[in-house]
Amino acid sequence: MAGAISGAYSDAYDVVGGSGTGVGGWDGLLGILRAAREEFLENERAVPVACPVHGEPLQAVRGVLHCAVGHLVDRDGTIY
Repeated sequence: MAGAISGAYSDAYDVVGGSGTGVGGWDGLLGILRAAREEFLENERAVPVACPVHGEPLQAVRGVLHCAVGHLVDRDGTIY
């Protein structure tokens, strides 16, 4: 996750620094919003690797993700 955040930050920073309107301009804001949207979509597509409640690593058994404590977690992050 840290890589995605630092990557999004540097992408937005490049847009801000490279725009002709200077730091804090509309182009810089649009770059930040685009980077945030890309990061959000990346996170939505990712399959969960830990239980959202306990933080325990999930184990996949026959296509179903299981928490060691007893929860079932769907691939979209829904807890059962």
